[in-house]
Amino acid sequence: MIGSIRIVGEVSQRALISISIALQQIGKHRLAFGMVEQVLNDQSQPIPELKLHAHVQAARLWLDLGSVEIALAFLGRAREHLS
Repeated sequence: MIGSIRIVGEVSQRALISISIALQQIGKHRLAFGMVEQVLNDQSQPIPELKLHAHVQAARLWLDLGSVEIALAFLGRAREHLS
């Protein structure tokens, strides 16, 4: 039962990251960041690979918004999830 919950959580987190990327491409940065925040704030089943992707996506969003320092901070956090 726990394994199936993890799969559902993983699929929904992957979907949120994909939606965030699509929203970024059409210029909806605030909404895109909301999707990334949901992944980063999900404490139920932390999946390091998805946390890595979420941090990189957050960095891309902040870079698009012109905030290099915040983007670098998210990349620093992403580095912690490399395996």
